[in-house]
Amino acid sequence: MCCGGQPQQHKFDRGISDGVVSIYTLINPKKFPKKNFNQTHYFPTFVIINYIMETMTIQKLAKTSSSKLELAQRYYALISALNSLYLTERELQLIAFSAVRGSISYATVREEFCELYNSSFPTINNMVSKLKRSHILIKQGKQIVVNPRIALDFSKPLVLQITLTVNDEHHGETNEHASERVPDKKVKSTVEHS
Repeated sequence: MCCGGQPQQHKFDRGISDGVVSIYTLINPKKFPKKNFNQTHYFPTFVIINYIMETMTIQKLAKTSSSKLELAQRYYALISALNSLYLTERELQLIAFSAVRGSISYATVREEFCELYNSSFPTINNMVSKLKRSHILIKQGKQIVVNPRIALDFSKPLVLQITLTVNDEHHGETNEHASERVPDKKVKSTVEHS
């Protein structure tokens, strides 16, 4: 008994009575109270899960990186692949290095990059020029930095949500004809900082 002589209601039962459906019921059935639990409570959960599985494919990937630099390289490789940027391995290294270090403008930072990746100053200058044209690197004041729209704090765990869709307008056509009608547009990258 609880407040005012009312029997204490279990948190799960309150959730069901309030109309809250939890996938937790299917993942951890042993954690639910057996008393006063009707099997019909599983039906709304089943309907939602069935709808999700029929309308979309969900895939979760987890990868551990050994350093912030490695995490940054993987992130920018994904951005490059999704946007068909065709960035070289060395360009990805430069972007990741710039993002982790904050800038590639200082001579000491460029020297460190050259030592780490066996590169040279002229190579860095050529890559910076190309990456500035594609707005991946930008000039902020006197410094060259990674565009803030794709610059992240790689010291924290990174969770990405990527939604890929098919243009339903040409659904059912062969790939050959559909690709002729799809304009070559880049995927917009939206980053939320929390």
